[in-house]
Amino acid sequence: MHFIENDIKHSQLYIGVKAGKRISNKIDAAKKSVKIVSPYFGKNQISQLLKKQNVDVRIISTDGNLDFRTPEQSEVLKDIIKQNKSILYENKDKFDKLKLFRTFYTILYFSALGVLLYLQLKGINSILFQYKYYIAPLVLVIPIINKLYKSIKVFEYKYETTLPIFFIKNPMFNAEAKQANNKFIHSKIYIIDDEIAFVGSINLTNSGFFNSYETCLTIEDKEAIMRLSNFFDELWQTDWLKININELGKIMYGEPIN
Repeated sequence: MHFIENDIKHSQLYIGVKAGKRISNKIDAAKKSVKIVSPYFGKNQISQLLKKQNVDVRIISTDGNLDFRTPEQSEVLKDIIKQNKSILYENKDKFDKLKLFRTFYTILYFSALGVLLYLQLKGINSILFQYKYYIAPLVLVIPIINKLYKSIKVFEYKYETTLPIFFIKNPMFNAEAKQANNKFIHSKIYIIDDEIAFVGSINLTNSGFFNSYETCLTIEDKEAIMRLSNFFDELWQTDWLKININELGKIMYGEPIN
């Protein structure tokens, strides 16, 4: 898969810091669509894109961010991936009944044990003494009940992205991706409303947009933008080996059983 455009008219080359300022402004002004390819992403830029409620935003990225090393601590990943929790009502009914039984059984057991101890200390002979060797071992039932109680799945968890985005696995760090001949996407492409495009070295990060010394080619040639947009659509539909959002979500949020 490749893209070649030999004659691009109405283009401007910028080299320096704050190379992404114009991109950021164009994203803010976008009315129809924003298409982005960037191997890395930052919290501020994702927050900016999340505000484009009525705009078709699509992002192709990778698992190159350090956030993927400790996803449970990542704020930006939690902006992108949300956990939806639903109740399994049939299981919850079993859970509530077992919880009630556990409470009743625990109270009954320790009450009987307390009475037995009191009678023994007072030297009062009681029919309970005949069963003292049976009462004590019944404490073993409590951890069994607890284990069963904790094993009932009351909630079901599902995960979804807050905007259309997928993360391609990097073959440099992922053996599965290397075996599948995944290519590392290192391109930086921004297409706004299919009317203006930016290509160069600028990552979708604060550093890339405003702080680092970057290169940016602004393209306003309609024919080149159309071809570049079609190229993006091809990338979007390619059968990449991607990060599984459900598996990532489980690590990020954890899934308490009940």
